[in-house]
Amino acid sequence: MYTDIVKDLILRRLLTVQNNRIVLFRKLQYTMYPARAMARTLQHIGNENGEEYLFKLGYEAGADAAEEMIENMHLIQKAFPGKLTAIQLLLEIIGFGKPLVKVYDIKHQKLITQVVNHPVIENGKNLFGEKSMACSFYRGVYSAHVQRELGIKNAHFEEYKCICKGTGDHCLWVTGLTKKETAEAMKKY
Repeated sequence: MYTDIVKDLILRRLLTVQNNRIVLFRKLQYTMYPARAMARTLQHIGNENGEEYLFKLGYEAGADAAEEMIENMHLIQKAFPGKLTAIQLLLEIIGFGKPLVKVYDIKHQKLITQVVNHPVIENGKNLFGEKSMACSFYRGVYSAHVQRELGIKNAHFEEYKCICKGTGDHCLWVTGLTKKETAEAMKKY
């Protein structure tokens, strides 16, 4: 219930249409692309260039977007003081899935996030099954955002679970933890 109210406030105040363009934060022009088409596009790029290339492409795209969002983020942070909460809500609203942070330790540079309801990743799974490469791109995007916006240095999300690969009913991405630390932390969830 609370989340729906928050989303409604964000959408009414920060997502508008001006001169036939979608505008975020009253300044940032934003585009939309169909999730199924994006899954196909990412798969094609991945088939041509590999998953590591997709990760780097996602990282660059995420870094550029993060810089623009940082310039305008003060608008959302005035309404929602927690930077992490603001970023989670923003990513969910713009169609990048729902990030559920399981471990956030800025002091030790550790982060585990569960990503659910991601339309492109889900379409990638439906179209390409275990061969889907959509997660590689979005791990890059998320890595750039947490590095730039949350201060996790050298963030590089690795897959611990993947909905496409059949190792879970969601994606679970980790940065800064060993596999053993991740397994220990995940016993709580």
